[in-house]
Amino acid sequence: MEVRSGPLSERFSELYRREYPLVYRFVLRRTDAAHAEDITNETFAIAWQKFSDIPSQPDQARAWLYAVARNHILRHWRSDRRNAALQVRVSDDAEPFLVSPQMQVDASLDLRKAWQQLSATDQEILALLGWEELSLAAAAKALGISVPTA
Repeated sequence: MEVRSGPLSERFSELYRREYPLVYRFVLRRTDAAHAEDITNETFAIAWQKFSDIPSQPDQARAWLYAVARNHILRHWRSDRRNAALQVRVSDDAEPFLVSPQMQVDASLDLRKAWQQLSATDQEILALLGWEELSLAAAAKALGISVPTA
């Protein structure tokens, strides 16, 4: 990647500092740690090349980056002959919210079962809204679908 200087470079550096941890977290939730950094770096390489295409509003820029990252993830999955549907792992490190360990186990199993019954698109919408804290419009943009569909 060619290094440039000036206002464009400064704006990209600001975007990178602000969004890299969020994009990395987005990718890590959808793939293993061994590939997360590479996919995140590929995402920002594309962002550098197409910087003029990135919206100036932070939430819209993040949605644009998530869309690029998602495409890289799907490409990675296809190349490994994995399931092409995007699966979001339910976090095991969520803070306990119930009283007894048995209730926590039961709730975790119920949550996993419910999550697995959702379509890949529904899982992704919920993940973008809940974990990534995108607006509905930004989540729809990240998935390349309309707001009413989302």
